[in-house]
Amino acid sequence: MFYVLTYVNYIVREAWIKAKYVERRFAISSCERARSSAAVRKEHLTRHRNSLCGAVGPVHRSSSYSALEADAVHQVDAKEQLNGMRSNRLSSCGSDPSIGQVDSAESTDWEVISEAARCGDVLGLLRCLAAGADINCARSGTTALHIATRNGQTAAVEFLLLNGAKINVLDEKLNTPLHLAAAEGNTLQVCQLLKRGADKSLKNADGVTPLEIAVDGKHADIVTLFRVHTMRDEFNEEFNNPMDDTVDSVISDITRKAAVSKSSSG
Repeated sequence: MFYVLTYVNYIVREAWIKAKYVERRFAISSCERARSSAAVRKEHLTRHRNSLCGAVGPVHRSSSYSALEADAVHQVDAKEQLNGMRSNRLSSCGSDPSIGQVDSAESTDWEVISEAARCGDVLGLLRCLAAGADINCARSGTTALHIATRNGQTAAVEFLLLNGAKINVLDEKLNTPLHLAAAEGNTLQVCQLLKRGADKSLKNADGVTPLEIAVDGKHADIVTLFRVHTMRDEFNEEFNNPMDDTVDSVISDITRKAAVSKSSSG
């Protein structure tokens, strides 16, 4: 009996590993195909179980068998939930000209995460992560952090930064999220990115830095933020005289002003 149970567990593990890592059934984006995959695996396991039971008599399920079977179903359900989210994002947020029209049945991590980032849907981003999506997945170099920053989604930007989003990632035009925040005049996002150590000196494909973009766009508060951060860095390096309190005071004033302005316009 012990041998039979061990063999049953081996068959289950083999089927699960093959489905996940060889056939990549858990990664299929179509909800219908995901359900079909689950049915195929269940039929496969049932067939093996029945053949063994017919040969040696009834076999009781072990706890490890139940755990593996439940885990397989859970992963399919999680992926199915991820795929089903995109239609809700589109209906609640509208369309974005920078994101092509994509058949919802063929949605991928990128479509779901990008829509959630654009709408500032933190719960949607959390669900994507729970389903195993890559927070740094990109299309033409554009990531969720680029999108959330460009659209002024403060909560989404904070969530992405806290969960491993690459802060100096470059899009196809070599823009970092900081470039986009400066271009859009999104003061709060500039504050967030500078606080997390975003590189102010990087140049995009046009050879300009975020500061130069802010100057050209006449975004006075953002220019001030860049100047104050640069001044603090220089003082700390040359005179060993930290200016954190002064900088924090200036940043707090600018951030408060930007938050009030955004709240009024929203």
